[in-house]
Amino acid sequence: MNLLLRSYLKMIRHLLLVLTVVFAIYYYFARGIVNVYILIFIMILNPILAIILQYFLHKKKLERMGFHSLNNESINVYQSKSINSKLDLDEIKNRLSRSTRFRKSTIVSTEDKITLKKGWSWNSTGEVINIILEKVNENNYDYFIESQPKNRRAMIDFATNKENILEIEKLLTDEVIF
Repeated sequence: MNLLLRSYLKMIRHLLLVLTVVFAIYYYFARGIVNVYILIFIMILNPILAIILQYFLHKKKLERMGFHSLNNESINVYQSKSINSKLDLDEIKNRLSRSTRFRKSTIVSTEDKITLKKGWSWNSTGEVINIILEKVNENNYDYFIESQPKNRRAMIDFATNKENILEIEKLLTDEVIF
């Protein structure tokens, strides 16, 4: 069983546990006033169908990004990559501030690190992106890029962090002057 399916099944298990407790409390106080079958459909089957739909939409988005085999690297919410670039940190900061994807992000830089904090979107509750300078050679810089959700309990991010890494990689390796 792949990890994406396992994470969605984990969501279903947690949802069913909460809904079972809510249903038991409601049924205890209502004493059968509302039709039980309608309540079961609304509280249990409807969210399960929504989670199954989300699973297939998530899988389709990953396949469009080029990840046809779903492994831990492609679906993990914590994404990282090492990149070699000719750009220094100041030039990277300028490119990030002009990028349409990261323009609204809060950018904080030190002498060996840039931190981007993205806000809430439809696919995530926000991300924290770190670009860390690892090694400096003559006109070559090695960077370690990591993107993770602000919410540490996030199980699914709909590949938002993977998209962040790919977009920053494109900005770092692209020779086009903005």
